[in-house]
Amino acid sequence: MSTHVITTGPEDKDTLYQACSISKAITALAVAKLVDQGHLAYSTLITDHLSQEVVDLVVDSKTKHLFRHLTVSHLLSHTSGLSQHGFPGYDVRDNLPTVSNVLAGVPPANTPMVHFTTFPGAEYSYSGGGFVILQLFLEKLLRKPFATLMHETVLEPLSMTRSYFDPLPEDEANYSVPYLTGYLKAPSGPYHFVELAAAGLWTTPSDLLKAIAAVQASLDPTQDGFLSHATVQEMLKPVQYVRGGNSIAHGWFVTETAFGHTGGNEPGYGCYAVGFRPKDVDATPMKPAVAPWGSALAVMTNGPYSNQAVWNITSAVFHLQTWPRLAALPAGMVDGEWRAVSALTGTEIDASWKDWIGSWQGWKISDMDDEPAIQFGELEAMALVAAAAPVHLPESSRSVIALVVDGLETQVTLTWNGDERVVILLQRESKTVRRAVT
Repeated sequence: MSTHVITTGPEDKDTLYQACSISKAITALAVAKLVDQGHLAYSTLITDHLSQEVVDLVVDSKTKHLFRHLTVSHLLSHTSGLSQHGFPGYDVRDNLPTVSNVLAGVPPANTPMVHFTTFPGAEYSYSGGGFVILQLFLEKLLRKPFATLMHETVLEPLSMTRSYFDPLPEDEANYSVPYLTGYLKAPSGPYHFVELAAAGLWTTPSDLLKAIAAVQASLDPTQDGFLSHATVQEMLKPVQYVRGGNSIAHGWFVTETAFGHTGGNEPGYGCYAVGFRPKDVDATPMKPAVAPWGSALAVMTNGPYSNQAVWNITSAVFHLQTWPRLAALPAGMVDGEWRAVSALTGTEIDASWKDWIGSWQGWKISDMDDEPAIQFGELEAMALVAAAAPVHLPESSRSVIALVVDGLETQVTLTWNGDERVVILLQRESKTVRRAVT
């Protein structure tokens, strides 16, 4: 395991970051362990271990019957039909709402009442509200505070020694604070969460990779993993299709080759964690040589444009590790959305770029002193430089050339559609494709 820190401040490899919605994936790992221990099953009804008082907070006479059909699987897979995508957090530690306040949507909670919007099992609809109910369910089932049961079930057994659920210990000093710019701290500091299962984990990239490794070891039937082979397969079994090769499983987003989760908390935190399945395991059909088998990646940030930084770093890691460009990452980039920054100065560009010289819809790729350039309208041409991105599609032996406009956040990919040359122009808000050399 290698760790790299990019900072203008005091952060190091042991600095804590808010894991945001990756908290849901770690919660799902705890649920899977509890399944192995015989405490529950994915089919367990929520009403079996939840007080009527809590149920009454989120239903009325018209929807009360729906709760009787709600299962652990529904909550973990965001197919519960419940509302409230995410939570903004609170900028002070005192006068925090209770979890019941959050479910009911009453002060000092700052989000509306959690309620049914559709039938359980009918569709995928991301629901942090569902994970709040799961938090109360687990506390009632094990008769322990959520932070305690998570520590005993996952964090301590996996030696995740730099991981805590909010609030942090009073003597903890090495944690990241959010920044509004590269140098200006957010005045309020980190926000606090009572919605622990949904967004309350503090951790490090190294600790997240311990959790990923535990899942990977459990997927290998030749190893004694943290989870039984049957349970880890059930945890990562697709429940509903999401988009772009992504499905939602039990607490994790999954593709044919990987599992992962992303997250973002205001102000300033963004993160991503992904693990690739070990090769030759009993899983969904997989193509050979299209994934970095058994590898993993975790990125955590606390600055401006955090999500953009996460995807730029992810793309750069793929580039540096020479991992192939995949059609989709779990909860991440899908084909055509890979974001990149410029590669190291001096990185050579495949000379075949000249085959794409031409114009389309006000854009033009041209030769500027034997190097590629791009021009929009009558503006001056700007240089194109090599991008830090995976550039070889696994299903094609032809070169795919990834470039960025030097000085801008605009990416140009030179690729193919059959025998036709294609230019994909990826800007901040849009993507355009040009399919002819003119």
